[in-house]
Amino acid sequence: MSTRAYTFYDFDDVLKCVLQMGTVLITSVLAVELTPIVVANLSALNYYCKKFGIKDGYQMYRYLGTEALKEYSVLAWMQTEHKKDQARKLFINGGLYEESIQVNGITIDVAAEVEINGNFLVLRDICIYARQGDMPNSVGMVFFKTMLKRIVAQARLAGYSTLRIVGQRALHSTSANPGMLIDRIINLK
Repeated sequence: MSTRAYTFYDFDDVLKCVLQMGTVLITSVLAVELTPIVVANLSALNYYCKKFGIKDGYQMYRYLGTEALKEYSVLAWMQTEHKKDQARKLFINGGLYEESIQVNGITIDVAAEVEINGNFLVLRDICIYARQGDMPNSVGMVFFKTMLKRIVAQARLAGYSTLRIVGQRALHSTSANPGMLIDRIINLK
């Protein structure tokens, strides 16, 4: 004979518990899935009301919805949020910013130490170099400006208001002013 204690559960009690857990799970999934739709609709309504006034704006929203405004469509909102997340992941305080671009068939790599102070982003000890080897002047002004535009766009998309780039030109380069210190502050707003 066994000395184990057995507990009997009523089928109705178990079913009630399973239904409650299922309801919580379904509600959570719906909240996550519907958030972009709600945000896009509220953004479109806000746009129409600011542009046409509350009464006319609401009427415009009812007739046209979010799809008439390309920048407020759900898909556009989700794509923009994804791009912002990707840009934020590039800049981690104390980490290393690394990015590559292709210009005229040449791969240019960039590396810099990242410092973040609120909305102020600093890329310190920035290095820009060609992957093809140690070629004099392989990274000319065209490459540098192309990469700078990309860094500025990424920093702006990540939500920073100011970008500071600090570095030094290679000491043994054939470029103008070898060894020159670079300290540039760029307003992103």
